[in-house]
Amino acid sequence: MGIYLEIVWLQLFSSLWFALLGLLVGFGVIFSYKKKKHLERKNGFLKILTKFYFIYYPFVFLFTFWFAGSLWTTAKLFEKEITKAVVVLENETYPVFIAYMNKEVDTFLAQESLPTNKEIVSVFIEENLDKNSSSIYRYSMEASLTTLLEFMIGEDSEREKRIKFLSEGFSTSLLEVGFDFIKEKITAQVNQILMLFLIPIIFGFLIAMFFPTVEIFVSNQMLESEESV
Repeated sequence: MGIYLEIVWLQLFSSLWFALLGLLVGFGVIFSYKKKKHLERKNGFLKILTKFYFIYYPFVFLFTFWFAGSLWTTAKLFEKEITKAVVVLENETYPVFIAYMNKEVDTFLAQESLPTNKEIVSVFIEENLDKNSSSIYRYSMEASLTTLLEFMIGEDSEREKRIKFLSEGFSTSLLEVGFDFIKEKITAQVNQILMLFLIPIIFGFLIAMFFPTVEIFVSNQMLESEESV
């Protein structure tokens, strides 16, 4: 989860145009309220409050669009890196990984507790992946290889199945699932996690907009009632 937060944070700097868009939308909303005379007040305090809305609305929209935009650019970056990682996996890394598994299988089986798929892949990554690779590419390759192992020998909870397949050895023709499917699966997992980050952003926006929305609605209803008397 940490790498997602790190990438989302870094992408804030490349998502400034989302912030600008949010700023413009915020100004557009509040000026549309003014044009429709939804901000007219008789009470002195409420008059000051409506003046504050001209700062508050652009501010809220700016940060909402900015953080949401960062999530969008992060998702696109992950998709790009996952695609690159799967292409390299299919054309170069897969045979090397199979050779590594066949070499280390006795070591895995000799351990009192069978290492998880992620633990196996993490060691392989440290030994074989270019140290200069970006963290997001390393994550993409690790996720791809972990998913690959799940298809080949089973998930971590399927201990007996994993022992059976590990004992039988590997070949470069063992994989029956297409690499495109692996890419789609990893991309879907990434998008699901990023969507979880979007929930507090939406929730925060709704909370921030609750009071001014209620105030504008109630104040206009009261003004309409007074005018109709």
